[in-house]
Amino acid sequence: MSWLLLSIVSRAQQSAFFVWETDFEHALQTAKKEDKSVLLYFSGSDWCKPCMKMKQEIFNSVSYKSYAAQNLISVLVDFPRYKRNALPNEQIRQNEQLAATYNEKGIFPLAVLLNASGQIIATANYKPGGSLPFLAYLESKIKPKNQSTTHSFAAMGSPFEITIVTSPEVNANELIAKAELEIRRIEKLISSWDHHSQTSKINTNAGLSPVKVDTELYGLIERSIKVSRLTGGAFDISFASINHIYTFDGSTNDMPSEEEVSRSVQLINYKDILLNPLDTSVFLKKVGMKIGFGAIGKGYAANMAKKFLINNGVKNGIVNAGGDLCAWGAPVNGNSWKIGIADPSKEKPFIAYVDLNDLAMVTSGNYERFIFIDNVKYAHIIDPRTGHPVRGLKSVSIVCPDAELADALATAVFVIGAKNGLAFVNQLENVECLIIDDNNKIMLSKNMRLNEE
Repeated sequence: MSWLLLSIVSRAQQSAFFVWETDFEHALQTAKKEDKSVLLYFSGSDWCKPCMKMKQEIFNSVSYKSYAAQNLISVLVDFPRYKRNALPNEQIRQNEQLAATYNEKGIFPLAVLLNASGQIIATANYKPGGSLPFLAYLESKIKPKNQSTTHSFAAMGSPFEITIVTSPEVNANELIAKAELEIRRIEKLISSWDHHSQTSKINTNAGLSPVKVDTELYGLIERSIKVSRLTGGAFDISFASINHIYTFDGSTNDMPSEEEVSRSVQLINYKDILLNPLDTSVFLKKVGMKIGFGAIGKGYAANMAKKFLINNGVKNGIVNAGGDLCAWGAPVNGNSWKIGIADPSKEKPFIAYVDLNDLAMVTSGNYERFIFIDNVKYAHIIDPRTGHPVRGLKSVSIVCPDAELADALATAVFVIGAKNGLAFVNQLENVECLIIDDNNKIMLSKNMRLNEE
């Protein structure tokens, strides 16, 4: 909201927080921390009549005080002449240095607008007319502050949230809406529930014939197979072949029989996904095979939404794709994005925080989708090599530059287990992890850094 539209009551409340600063270095530090500009007011408070008028008409007004409380650090640089108003020697030295730097001609009164680095933005002399023209002039010179815009929606069976930080003149809501359309486009492309999607066509033609697909989907499948090779099959998009025998929505209290599991596992093998780069076709070797992107799709969607926003000039933002996060730039306060790692025991909201800056973080856990059978907890994460739910861990969080890779690796490390998972991650470049086992023991990869505040 523009300061010109503030109510009189609101302005009076804000003006109560206005104070004159006298320590210039402290003023600069505060300006940097609070993303504000600095205004130096050179005054001869007890001898300069225009200075007295400027103070009375402008700086003592509620309008100036309310505006300054929100946007400025105001520094009084006074040069009184009468002994009774004498300043401490240290203050005199500072004011003389400021005058030598910012007011060489010795103009009184003089207002000098600086950025938080101490560089001059503008200067202003006293002109009769009150505070509003003066404030309008300042506002025209101060670079508009960035603002944060957030939009939430549901996609891919999960809650999504996009936050971007832009200047006020940018139509942030329109950009986020277009990023949402990009996510929905990807959802339609990779969905195995949409009978018209290319993924469904691949599954329908399993064991029968190759299906030519878009280069985008072909590339995603190709990268998925590379992760499967890297993880020894702990991550495998053909795990979808076993999905139908498990339900983790509370609708059943029975585990599938070993015969059902064994029969389904025979259809899980990334090596049976055949790619032809000449025509970008995909062929599943066995009838009944299926591929699905539940363990990589949201990370890919987050990547693509981020890419769209960056290509459209958004320098700061975060995409939360159902817990698959990718962040770039910084929030409004200029710090790193501070992301909480959920406490699986739910004794507290978060066990720790991670500072993300041009990084992604994905957490796989057993604390949201699971079933209890004979007092044994079974998580929804299935080991594609055995067909059985994974046990022993509560959560795995992966931090790396790419949300798609983080999504796949979080699942893979959960399947591999704590000891081997840590050893695996420690061999990877620019990939870190945090693992919590069933005994609430927290394990970190060698370069994982947490912010516990």
